[in-house]
Amino acid sequence: MLRPSSVENEYYLTGDKPGTLQYNINQNTIRNYILPENLEDRGFWQILENYDDIKLKITPHTKANINWEIILAMIAEINNEIWIKCALLNKNNNKIALLTSTDKKITLIAKRHRAIKTIGGEYFVGHFRMSAPVVFWKTLQDII
Repeated sequence: MLRPSSVENEYYLTGDKPGTLQYNINQNTIRNYILPENLEDRGFWQILENYDDIKLKITPHTKANINWEIILAMIAEINNEIWIKCALLNKNNNKIALLTSTDKKITLIAKRHRAIKTIGGEYFVGHFRMSAPVVFWKTLQDII
């Protein structure tokens, strides 16, 4: 189920506790969630067509050997910060990871979130449940 986020016109997938990363979402969960009627994307989120450099900016730098494939990414510039919302397929177990990344570590820390360095090193994944506009969730559901 999708629930309204504290971020205006964004929603998060229930089931995980606040402050946790969503690494193991079952694809059926995404296929079966009910979309809210709110189609407002706040005018600045864009779905990316080319993922060439995004993988470096969204994949957390960990010791785990996971074969990730980006299946959907959206990007926005908000207050001179780049934000990326992404769904990645773990090709080892076919589960979905939902992540948010930014180029401003300080913003994550100021909001009391842990900032996890990405494999590219210049971006940081926020250690929290991802929220996104309905257009992200609808597109992800259509892909899966």
